[in-house]
Amino acid sequence: MIRTDYDISDEDFEKVNQPFIEDIHQYVRENFIFEYLAYYIATGYQKDALWAGKLSGLFNGAIDELCGLQFGLNGDIERLREILKDKYNLLLTSDVDLEIEEIQKQDQ
Repeated sequence: MIRTDYDISDEDFEKVNQPFIEDIHQYVRENFIFEYLAYYIATGYQKDALWAGKLSGLFNGAIDELCGLQFGLNGDIERLREILKDKYNLLLTSDVDLEIEEIQKQDQ
């Protein structure tokens, strides 16, 4: 569901948003971040691109690099569309606007 009720209380927003954010953080920690950080460190080390400092600074720098990632090209959207369809049974119906439909399974 895509919400359109923008005028909600802070309490209601927290009730809806906090579990969503917690789920996203859990997914990233369990499925992505350790592989990414290991790759970041290994590649930086191999290319002599790491400087002395605190490990926490390296982690923060690696996370900041994700924010600079260019995304949204046609190939990116097509790959995203395939994952949404195959894994989540959702159809992304626009390349510009956030428009999503559930794919209805057909009885066979």
